[in-house]
Amino acid sequence: MFVGGKVWFTAEAAKVAGSYDPASGKVDWVMGTGQNRTHMIYVFEDLKRMITSNVSSATMTFLEKSAPAPARRGPPAAIGRRR
Repeated sequence: MFVGGKVWFTAEAAKVAGSYDPASGKVDWVMGTGQNRTHMIYVFEDLKRMITSNVSSATMTFLEKSAPAPARRGPPAAIGRRR
C-alpha cells in the first residue's frame, strides 16, 4: 500500500509490517506482530493507525501511533537488591 509517500508492506515469514521510503531508498520502520503469516495491510491516510491480517493465526493486528516514552536518565533502579 502507498500512503504518505511511503510503501507499507508485510513480510509473512518474518511476522512483521514495515515501511519503505522511496526517497531515501531504505526501509525506515519495522514492527513485529508475533502472529503467523502477517499478510495484508491497510494504513489509514492520517498515518496514525494500521491493520494487518495474520492468516495462519486467524487474528488481526491493530497498530496505533503514540507519543514516545520520555527518556530515562541515570542508571536503572535496582530491583530486589538485598542489603
